[in-house]
Amino acid sequence: MNEIEKYKAVYQEGSTPKDNPFIQALPKQLTGKELIAYLGQEQILPEQWNELSPTKRMELVEKLHFLYIPMDYSISTYNLIYRSLRTAYEGKKMADVNQQMEAIGIAIQKKDFTIMPDCEHQADSFSLLGAPGMGKTETINRVLRNIPKVIVHESYFDKKLNQIQIPYIRIQCPSNKSPKAACIQILHELDSILGTDYTDGKRLRSVNMDMMICKISQLCMRFHVGIIVIDEIQNILRINENAVASKESFISFMVELSNKTGVGIVSVGTPEVERFFILRKHLERRTRGPRIAVSMYDNTYQNVLSKMLAQLPLKEQVALNEGTRELIYKITGGVFSQVASLLISSTEYALSYGLESIDSEIINCVAKMESFSPAKSKALEVVDGLNFNPPTEVGDAPRKNRAIHSTKRRGRPSIVRDAHDLLVIYDNCKKAGTSVPRMLEFKEIAIFLKPRD
Repeated sequence: MNEIEKYKAVYQEGSTPKDNPFIQALPKQLTGKELIAYLGQEQILPEQWNELSPTKRMELVEKLHFLYIPMDYSISTYNLIYRSLRTAYEGKKMADVNQQMEAIGIAIQKKDFTIMPDCEHQADSFSLLGAPGMGKTETINRVLRNIPKVIVHESYFDKKLNQIQIPYIRIQCPSNKSPKAACIQILHELDSILGTDYTDGKRLRSVNMDMMICKISQLCMRFHVGIIVIDEIQNILRINENAVASKESFISFMVELSNKTGVGIVSVGTPEVERFFILRKHLERRTRGPRIAVSMYDNTYQNVLSKMLAQLPLKEQVALNEGTRELIYKITGGVFSQVASLLISSTEYALSYGLESIDSEIINCVAKMESFSPAKSKALEVVDGLNFNPPTEVGDAPRKNRAIHSTKRRGRPSIVRDAHDLLVIYDNCKKAGTSVPRMLEFKEIAIFLKPRD
C-alpha cells in the first residue's frame, strides 16, 4: 500500500462500548502529562554540540524551527480530536454500517441524493482557529501523528472482520471554494492510503455534485473514516467576497457529508473566518473549539523565549535582561514563528563574526537588515481561553467600545523619532545595559579610533 504503514488492530481492554472494534482499536488516550511529554521536544541540539566548529553549529541553528513547546490549546486540541473520533465511531457497529451502506447504494442506483438518510449518530465537530505563526498547524500534525492512518481489522474476538479503518483524512480547503474540488481531494487521499484509483478522470467527468457526495459518503462508510480535517478553512472567504453562493455551497457540503456519514469535521484556519461561522447558527455547534491569539508580553511569552534561547548553539549564555525581552517582543509582535526566525538569524550573524552570544545590538542590526515586520494580526478576544467574543446579535456588526471622553490628544503632537535618533539609541542602550559608543559603532553611525601607543 504505497508508503503508508498499515497497523494491525490491537483492541484496548476496558474500552466502552465493548462491542465496538473501531473505538477499541484507537490508541489509548494520553493523560495531560503523557501528552506534553509526547508532543514536546525540549532538547533539539545533539550531545557535545559545543565541540563543533562555528560553521557546523550554524547548520544546527535551523533546528530551532522544529522546537515545539506544548501549550494549553495543545491539550484541548488533542482531547477534542479524540472526542470527535469516539463520537464518530459510537454509532458505527457493523450492523449499522451495513444498513447505511445499503441505503447509500440505493440512492446511487436511483441517482437521487435526497433519499439518502442521515446517520443516526453524529460526531462532534470543532474548529481550531489561530493567528499565523502561533503553532496551530504543527499542533494538528503532532496530535494526528499519535493516530494510525490505517488500521486493519482481521478478526474481533475470534470473529472474522476483514475491515479497513481510516481514522482521519486531511485535506486543504480549495481556494475556489468548490465542493467538487474538496471531494476530489478526499478521493486523492483515499487513493494515496489504499493504492486505489477513485480519482480516475473519466469517472469523475460524468458525476454531478449530488452523486459525488453519495460516492464520498459510501467510501467514508466503507472504510470507517472517523474525521476529516480541513486546513486553511479561511479560503472560503477569499477570491470574491461577494460570492456568497460558493461559500454557502462549500459549507453545505461539509454539513451534508457529516450528516450522511457521521464523520467529524475539524476546521483549521485563521481568525478571519470566525465571524462567518458565528452568523450561521447551524454551524455554531460544529465550530466551537480552541482559539489561539498572538502572545501577550506575559509569563507564557517569556517562558517560550527562554526555552528557545536555551537551544541556541552558542557557548556563552544570552543575557536575557528586560530590555532584550522587550526588544524581541517589539520586533516580532509576539508571533512565535517570528521569534524563532529572529533568533536563528541573530545566531547565524554572531557565529559568522566569531561571537558566542547575541545581545540587543545584534538583534537590532539583524532585524533591520532582514526587514522584520510581523503581520499585524487582529487582536483576538478570548472567552475562557477558548472562544472569541461573538457579536451581540446575529447579523449585527461587532460593536466598538465607545469612549466616554474624547480620545483626541490635545497640545503638541508627539515627536516620532527614527531608530538612528541619538535619544532613541541612548534609551535603548540604557534598557539593554550596553554602551552608547559600541551601539553607535555597531550601527555604523560613528567610528572610534584607538589611541596610539
